[in-house]
This record gives sequence, structure tokens and C-alpha cells, in this order.
Amino acid sequence: MPRIGALAARSARPTRSAVVLGGAATALLLTFACRAGGPNGPRIQVTIPEGASLSAAADSLRAHGVIGSTGAFTFYARLLGKSDDIKAGTYEFTPNRPVLSVLKTLTSGREALQRLVIPEGLRLTEVADYVAQQLGIPAQDFVAAAHDTVLARRVGAAEGTLEGYLYPSTYLVRHGVTAPEVVRMMVEEFEARWQPSW
Repeated sequence: MPRIGALAARSARPTRSAVVLGGAATALLLTFACRAGGPNGPRIQVTIPEGASLSAAADSLRAHGVIGSTGAFTFYARLLGKSDDIKAGTYEFTPNRPVLSVLKTLTSGREALQRLVIPEGLRLTEVADYVAQQLGIPAQDFVAAAHDTVLARRVGAAEGTLEGYLYPSTYLVRHGVTAPEVVRMMVEEFEARWQPSW
């Protein structure tokens, strides 16, 4: 008759089937976490609103085809202590991204950027038209923002308008940028590049 201590020790050890089952579950989770979609697939933009819950973010990513499993995404976010670290914003992905890659992007806040190209020699209303076409900001909002008296005083604009102080260049801006933000960015670029000797 076996001793009681030996029976307890034997029952405390995992059975072979439990080890195999645990290994299979781990392999399945790693497959979800690390599987990669095609890097050359179509670009998908997903907006995570301010205050969105982890499950709402996962549902949106799944609905857009960015991830294959909301369960794997939320599991890894919680496992890594990142469930409260997802940052609001508009992000760009390709389909079926690895869960860990998507999680890293959302917690780093690396939002998708838009290109704004402003050529030289434009009047204020023409710059406003370019901004409207490329960023969707109404031209009249941009013109109004270009009459910012505080900025105009700072650069010494005599007529209270920033026409002539909006530096022509190529800018990378986040989605949802506002007219005042674009004007400020262009004026700051002007200030950084302007040489008084010119």
C-alpha cells in the first residue's frame, strides 16, 4: 500500500496531458500575438476616441480587420499591464497585424500623419485653399486663424494678418489638427528659418 505522502506528491505533479494542453494553449496565444499580416496590404485608419475602453478599442480594431481576435488583444494588454495605456488618436495599420505590434503602436501614441504641402508664392486665401484640400479644414477657418493678433504681434506683422509669415514647406500633421495649430506651426517654421539679413 502506497504511503499518503507519496500519493500527495504524485497528485501535485502536473499530468502529461495537462502539460501538453498548457503548451498547446501557449502556442495558440503566441500565434495570435505574433502572426503577421502582409506589410503591403491596404492602409486602414482606425480612430480610438478619448476615454475608449480596452474592449471598445479591441472591437474597433477587429471590425476594421486590423486584428483577428479581440480576446488575444485584450489578454495581452492585461498581461503586459497596458490595458490603461492605450492613447486616443487616429492610427494607420495594414490588415491582420500582430497583436503585440498593434498594442505597441496604440500605447506609444504614434498616430498616423497627413502630409501638407504648401508651395512658395501663395497669398493667404490660396494657402487656405491648399489646407482645405489636403486636410479638410474649412478655408474660412484657416483665414480666421491667420488673423491671430498675438501671433501677428510676435512676428511684427503690421496689418494684423500672418500673410507672408506662413512658411511654404512640406509638413506632417496629425489627423484632426485644427486651423490655429496649422497656422502656429507654419509661423514657427517661418521664425526658425527666417534670416534678418534677407
